[in-house]
Amino acid sequence: YQRRVHGHVKYSPGQTILLHGQEADFAFLLIVGTVVVFEGNKKIGHLEAPAYFGDLAIITKQTQPFLYKAGSNGAVTMQIGKQDFLRILHECIPFAQSIGRKLREKEDLFLHFREFCTVIFDNTVDQALTNVPRMLESFKRLKPAIHGGCNQPSVLDTDAWGYAVARLPSNITSCLVYELPQILPNFAGATLREMIQQKKEFDELWNIRVIKHKDRRRPAWEFGLSGKTIVLMRDPYTDLIDILTCFCIHIIEAKKLRRRLQAMTTPSVIQVLTEALNGKSVESDELQKSTLSRLDLTEREQLGIRKIWPKDCLKRIQNIIMHKEDYSIRVYNSRARNFGQAPNHAWIMNLRREVMEFFGLFMADPLPDDLVVDIISSNTHSVRNCLQPFPRIAKRDLLDFGRKRFPNYFSESWKTEDDLLYALLPKYLAEFPEKAKELHELAKKYGVRDIEETHLTGLKVNLIDLYEIDVNNADSILAPSLKALRAQQTKGKHKHIIVNIDYAFGAQADGITRALILLFGWRIRSINILGKAGGLQGNRGDIQVSTHVLLSKSGNTAGDVLDELRDCRNHGIDPNRLRELSGRNVHVGPVLTIAGTLLQNEQLLCYYQNIWGCVGVEMEGSFYLRQIEESKSCGLLNPDVQLRFVYYTSDLPLRAKDGASLASGMAPSEGITPLYAITRCFIELLAVLPQPISRT
Repeated sequence: YQRRVHGHVKYSPGQTILLHGQEADFAFLLIVGTVVVFEGNKKIGHLEAPAYFGDLAIITKQTQPFLYKAGSNGAVTMQIGKQDFLRILHECIPFAQSIGRKLREKEDLFLHFREFCTVIFDNTVDQALTNVPRMLESFKRLKPAIHGGCNQPSVLDTDAWGYAVARLPSNITSCLVYELPQILPNFAGATLREMIQQKKEFDELWNIRVIKHKDRRRPAWEFGLSGKTIVLMRDPYTDLIDILTCFCIHIIEAKKLRRRLQAMTTPSVIQVLTEALNGKSVESDELQKSTLSRLDLTEREQLGIRKIWPKDCLKRIQNIIMHKEDYSIRVYNSRARNFGQAPNHAWIMNLRREVMEFFGLFMADPLPDDLVVDIISSNTHSVRNCLQPFPRIAKRDLLDFGRKRFPNYFSESWKTEDDLLYALLPKYLAEFPEKAKELHELAKKYGVRDIEETHLTGLKVNLIDLYEIDVNNADSILAPSLKALRAQQTKGKHKHIIVNIDYAFGAQADGITRALILLFGWRIRSINILGKAGGLQGNRGDIQVSTHVLLSKSGNTAGDVLDELRDCRNHGIDPNRLRELSGRNVHVGPVLTIAGTLLQNEQLLCYYQNIWGCVGVEMEGSFYLRQIEESKSCGLLNPDVQLRFVYYTSDLPLRAKDGASLASGMAPSEGITPLYAITRCFIELLAVLPQPISRT
């Protein structure tokens, strides 16, 4: 590494070495003397030889955050060029870890993350109102990667706003009071449970109605005439961070819109909306376009707002103008006593009931000792679609439907025709909902049982018997493996089941994994995690094989703040096979686990990319693996259980400005192709004759 260090440079006392805002071209080694560090005109510290500086800007891809001047006795430095410095970081792990520890401990790299988490978690009473103004100020200082317009008061960031609104309660513009408990409140618990059991959308006696989230599986209910809304949190950490950061985006963007429109004079925004909405119960496309064109909005902003609220954007704007973002958000402290039944418990008991029925046993019977269980955490459609016969049986109808309604799908690059069928299937079922019953009946007949009841966890389950699959109508790539397994089968001898659960959310993965392990224990042969992750390398639609998961503790406000690195093992995963199945690039390396999709910025991501070599970022992996390791230590799980952690790249947070963030949608083939490639890889590895697991 010595050849990458440039010669000595002498600085006289007080001479500037690095300017604030200067491009990060070099890191500096202080050989002799001292260096004084300034923030603006304020002296904030000094360095004594030997020391180094200027590295933060290179690692985080920022300009220099401080001013550096030679001390009273002058200074002698040596310089390392930017590319050489990054190369040394990647090649020399001890050097990278030393630099990383310094940045965290001495330069407080994650200060703004801790400040934000302090605002939302520092509650000393059972039920605490969130300080919304303070939360917003902390959020703005974070500069989240997905919210590029966070600190641009004159520009509406409709991409980020649409992302947030889709993850907030659907009544976000009409209701101002929200409560966020983890268990159903005592005062309405019985009524809400009855509504859930009977699948009622509205209770007339108590005037309670179900509130949906477009892109989150959170149960929510509105009480009274938009009086207040209760949103059930799936965990007290990541789910809370998620909803509150989405609130921040919505409030920031709504305030921008309101202030701009209220500044209109002739005509005023009230006049425009009154003329448009008076006597009309439906907002037609023509009405929306003509009305928005009269408001002080750019064409791009008009399109963005219509995309967020396609059916009622004018009414939504009217609500925003009237209520001025005066939200009251009450968080229920997780330490408060509550003796109600936790959703995870009801969910796992229902799963046990279904498993016993699957094998023709009674609920009171013990699980068979010779049962072998493979667990997949993915979604509940990719595994099922690969194994159920419906996509192949309905192939002609699906393709005819697609050519008429979605002709653009046929111009995309699909790895197999099956992938095209999988992309069209949800569109087809939405158009012909009666076909869904046929799909479920065929799936059940051929070894795939759907458990729709989620017991407030949001997690649906498939129980799969590979020996009952219709191998002649299975996924074309998987059919040979399934036929080979069928040929080895001795009828009635092998008790083997795949339990495919929907994506858990963040720290919810910890509790769900523990529930599954307590139910199945040593009967678990493998745990397979198929997820989506932001990519720190490559492109959308690539695949990430996680060698390790790294739990970031950037937001921890006290106690242990050291990140946790865990080995994923990845039994039998071959990157070459994944490339063959997908036709995409495969990146192998650590994957970062963060506490919230919005709790990341460019500085944080660049730190973990350069210091730890992370190839991606997600929210669940460390929570799964932490519980797995704990269960092994407690003797609850076979120490040789097979583990697999593979992700597809859904977004590129470091290229958010190029339209590659989560706020920008993926092309169908970008997500379908890698998702099904990983699914096929997992099923190929599971289509192996099981042997009962010995405890010895």
